[in-house]
Amino acid sequence: MPERLGIGYEDIKKLNPKIIYCHISGFGYGGPMEQVPGFDPNYVALGAVQGRSATVPTASMSPPPNPSPSAICAVAACTEQWPLYCSLRPRKNR
Repeated sequence: MPERLGIGYEDIKKLNPKIIYCHISGFGYGGPMEQVPGFDPNYVALGAVQGRSATVPTASMSPPPNPSPSAICAVAACTEQWPLYCSLRPRKNR
């Protein structure tokens, strides 16, 4: 997707050769869901988390709440922060 928008690594590197670039794909690179937007409501729906987060519904109940905080987003952030930190650390010591 970034390449289609003109903001892929090669495009950005032309503007700043020292750029450290991180791109995460919600559903991976390749496969049937590669082009599906990856954001929390999609993961919650696919994982059936939404239905598991509420009690047995009754006629007087509002819809089940969204599960919060999102573990999916936290895992993605933690997974990507360490490689980025490791890329930046040598620059600090120069």
